[in-house]
Amino acid sequence: MPNPHAPLVVDLCGTLIAENTTNDFIDNWLHLSPWRRRLRSLSRGKRPVSVLALRGLTRQVLETEATNYVRDRLASRANLMVIEAIGAARIQGANIYLATASLDCIANAVRNQLRLDGVITAQLGYDRRGRCTGFFAVDTTGRKLRHLHRLLTEEQLRQATLYTDNREDLELLRYVAHPRFLGARCDLARLTNEEADRIEFLPTIMPEIGNAVR
Repeated sequence: MPNPHAPLVVDLCGTLIAENTTNDFIDNWLHLSPWRRRLRSLSRGKRPVSVLALRGLTRQVLETEATNYVRDRLASRANLMVIEAIGAARIQGANIYLATASLDCIANAVRNQLRLDGVITAQLGYDRRGRCTGFFAVDTTGRKLRHLHRLLTEEQLRQATLYTDNREDLELLRYVAHPRFLGARCDLARLTNEEADRIEFLPTIMPEIGNAVR
């Protein structure tokens, strides 16, 4: 049984919110100018290229838009199962952390709106005028465990409960005491049978999930 006071670590995209928040924020939420949309379309989904469409936008604009975006998506596309896990952890007095490779403006908005205890996230670069450079200053893709060590002790991480649907979180899934994966066992074919037996496999998020947070 999980220690009720052990930390809860939650992934964002596809876990807490049923979409890739970086792509959705850039493609469907921001009102990008035609040249930014053209640049975005040329990225062909390549993550480092896609954020070039944000070049020149101010930190204030991105943070304001991300706050509104997260408010909307938590109300319409949040995973009730994960929201309930967060609520239960809070009642038990456990600390709750968001571990994501999404943009920092989005992740910080989630932390603020759900009153989480900490976040590790990719970080956009900004120049001295506070304008986005279009590049990452920090990218947490595949490196969540390393960055979580800045927030938690080894013992805390070892005891933690994790919710994720991300195949790139293998290192973290292997590390924590109570790994919970939103997806099928075959999605984690790189794990040994012994490693996979430790994981609780949960239903993936359905698009009709909504109205989870008001």
